Amino acid sequence: MNEQDWLSSTDPTAMLRYVTGTEDGERGNGHRLVSARKLRLFACACCRQVWHLLTDDATCGRCNGKGSYHSSITRDSRIDHPCADCSGIGRINRSRRAVETAERYADGEATEEERQQASCAALRATEGSPTNAVVAWASLGDTPQGAAQHAVNIVAGKPALAAILRCIVGNPYKPVRLTTVLVGGNMGLPHARPPWLTPTVLRIAATIYAEQRWDETGVLADALEDAGCSDADLLAHLRGKPYRMRCWKCKGSGKMERTVRDLERVDEGFKTKSGKGPCDEVMIYDRDGTGRRLQTCREGWFEFQTGPHVRGCHVVDAILGKE
Repeated sequence: MNEQDWLSSTDPTAMLRYVTGTEDGERGNGHRLVSARKLRLFACACCRQVWHLLTDDATCGRCNGKGSYHSSITRDSRIDHPCADCSGIGRINRSRRAVETAERYADGEATEEERQQASCAALRATEGSPTNAVVAWASLGDTPQGAAQHAVNIVAGKPALAAILRCIVGNPYKPVRLTTVLVGGNMGLPHARPPWLTPTVLRIAATIYAEQRWDETGVLADALEDAGCSDADLLAHLRGKPYRMRCWKCKGSGKMERTVRDLERVDEGFKTKSGKGPCDEVMIYDRDGTGRRLQTCREGWFEFQTGPHVRGCHVVDAILGKE
């Protein structure tokens, strides 16, 4: 899979095979371009695409549906505490809770025991509706790659899932690296973070990540620009602008040498002359899974639409130093 294939693909299964190094078969070449954490977060993001279908409603096991529990101080007094598991309402959506647990597990905030308990609870949700358990179960597979592939298999809308995977992985041919300033020359000392990763930028990025406020990545882009960031690709991704790939024919200039016919008539016929004209290179690709599409070079670039921002977004991860 080359860069053009990656940016224009609507097949998340083929993309998964590429980034997990299994493009040539089940065992593959062992060259992985994505971490286990990102694979699990991709599975969770797939499940969130059908969040409205996860309608499981069960009694909270911790408070037995009361919404609170009490602790005794003396024989005649007690203090009621709101139940943290159900937020005091006495009911719990086991399927959504399973997805949320899988997200915390991917970030090392939940234990293996919690993951297994969430898996069992998600399976019990099958009694109400198979969709509730099957979709949520995709995020809790025993292996990250298995969870990701299972999510792709059961969630509809493959072009949208491909766009989500691009948001999480980024462009493997142009990875975002924010530790490129070497401290102390070539003495093997650690790399420094860019100066525009200010406390304000880090606070905004952490809030977006922790509170799932992915519609506010444009605010993060503005903060980065105000702090001195000039990385056009990074800012464009946060603002939801299309991915861009330089045209290989005109090398990004948008112009190319062309031989044109001169309108001036001479004795031997029409005269020809050379000059620069607009690049007319055409790319053929399958943009939305409905058939082949054509795109003409636009001032030296081809553009591919980006997907929604999700937990695991490669730019936010890079800013926060996540794998």
